[in-house]
Amino acid sequence: MSSPMARFNHIPRTLRGKMGSDFVASLVVTFSAGVAFFAIVAVLIVALP
Repeated sequence: MSSPMARFNHIPRTLRGKMGSDFVASLVVTFSAGVAFFAIVAVLIVALP
């Protein structure tokens, strides 16, 4: 049970070591915001007659 958690905690540390944590955080936020916006637009296009 501790192995998956250790693996999960190890990945962000490796990413933080390779790149700046601010860059990764902003990239993830921008990507998720774009996906959410695209999903909302797609739902509106499908829902509206």
